[in-house]
Amino acid sequence: MICEKDKRFVPFKKHRSVGEFDKIKDTYYNISHDEFEEKITNGDFIQYHQRYGRYYGISEEVLLSYLEKDEIPIIHIGRIENYIAFLGNIVSFQKKHNLSLEVIHIQLWETAENLRARIVNREKNDDEAAKRIAAMVQEFDDNIELMRKGKKPYTLILKNSEINETCATIIKYVDHEPHEVVGYDEFWGYLKKLEKKKDRIDLSSLALADETEKKRDWTKKTIPNAISGIKFDGVVILKNTKTDSKKLNLDHCFFEYINIKEESEEIRTFRFVSCKIEQVRFFNCETDIHYADCYIDKLILDGRSKIAKLDIEGCSVGTIILEKGTTIDRLSITGDSNVNMIDCRDGDIGNIVINNSKVEYIRINHKVGNISLGNGASLERFSIEKEHAFKEFTKALKEKRKIASKGTFSEKIAEAQCQKSIFLAALSQYGSDHKFDEADLCLVNLRSIECAIKRIESRNIFIKVYHIAENFIVGGALGWGVKISNTLLTAVIMMLVFASIFYYKISDERSLLGCVKVSIENFFNLNSSEIIPRLGNLDLLEQIVGVIMLTIFTGVIVRKIIK
Repeated sequence: MICEKDKRFVPFKKHRSVGEFDKIKDTYYNISHDEFEEKITNGDFIQYHQRYGRYYGISEEVLLSYLEKDEIPIIHIGRIENYIAFLGNIVSFQKKHNLSLEVIHIQLWETAENLRARIVNREKNDDEAAKRIAAMVQEFDDNIELMRKGKKPYTLILKNSEINETCATIIKYVDHEPHEVVGYDEFWGYLKKLEKKKDRIDLSSLALADETEKKRDWTKKTIPNAISGIKFDGVVILKNTKTDSKKLNLDHCFFEYINIKEESEEIRTFRFVSCKIEQVRFFNCETDIHYADCYIDKLILDGRSKIAKLDIEGCSVGTIILEKGTTIDRLSITGDSNVNMIDCRDGDIGNIVINNSKVEYIRINHKVGNISLGNGASLERFSIEKEHAFKEFTKALKEKRKIASKGTFSEKIAEAQCQKSIFLAALSQYGSDHKFDEADLCLVNLRSIECAIKRIESRNIFIKVYHIAENFIVGGALGWGVKISNTLLTAVIMMLVFASIFYYKISDERSLLGCVKVSIENFFNLNSSEIIPRLGNLDLLEQIVGVIMLTIFTGVIVRKIIK
């Protein structure tokens, strides 16, 4: 409406990532999740963030296009941390393009009751409405935190009760200089009233939520150590919630959305038993989490959460997502659990232990310490998105294999089979993605593991030696496609093998160095200056081997160039 009233103003068109079932909105540049992440890598955004399960970004190119036309862009920035990130990057943006800009940060607010009514009235999809109500509560929490700390990041704060009046006030404010800080008193007063809630609540008698209630906020409440039998079709918020023992046990509960933000470390352990949860988000938490016999559609770690132990026992889990900066020291999946996806592209996991359970897909972007599979565990697909991280991971597995080789017979076999499962799962992903290096590395490791299993299982010393040699050849020298140096090493070995045979045949005519010279000439099909009849067909055989090796070497180089 501001843009309709005053043509100097334009609504800033953000980039937004969309999924297969997302509604396309003309107010955004709608691109796929992968395209958005590619733009992040290229540094195309002044600021970006994730919300409602999507990416949103402020493109440098788009902002510049508005400024070049002397237009005033209105940017919906979202949460306060997004504004702080934007403000930090806008400084370098101005220097880069030799600009002098002023950023006016406006906070529009209404009472929580009115906002909730607006959201429900606007969003026809209950799922989307629940997400936005949760976001509303989160924003009020953020502002209460700012109020407590005495911080004033906004230039203008307006209660948006009557839209025409709001528009007129904003236009007048922008045109009038200097821009003084306005509107905190009324807003801070409302936040103080919102903050005054009853401290201790008794949940033991609750079974079903009120049909009209879509949110239950347990922020800064003291609740029982154990909650049983609660069913809630809405958003439950636990923020700095207290219990008497710093533990919270929930059993036979249903939660549609449960958001947990325990930055005060009041609750150190969460235990869920026989619960059904559509979505649970841990934000900025440092806790232990245990699930037993639960159904969880989506488990999200966000806001730099640091989880020491996440135990999943006998559960069915859709997706575990680690957002940026989050870590899990140990993830344990046991008791015939079934996990569809562990998506830690933006977070790190120290150790993953899978026992007697099935995991469909593990996707990692940064690093993972160790993956252990045992007692009939299966991993269908596995990938690390960064090439250097995958090589570090395989290097760590090789070191682990060396340590395991000193164990008992059963320990050696179990470790080899575990690593074989990981590489098979990785190969299924990298092969379909046409990632040459990683797929080749998987194949070489699989060959090496197969040799190790045969060597361990065999009691015959000659067969053991044979498999050691086989491992050296297929795992090292003949690891074609992984390293050019492997192919060169193989060629050198072949030339030396033929030279030693020649020396055996004609040592009375040639020195060892002379035999090496003859072998090199044959290998590269450079006809020797003289024919040596005593070598028979060995000359021809080496020439054939040389042609094959040179062809492979050329293929490896071409493949690298194509990649």
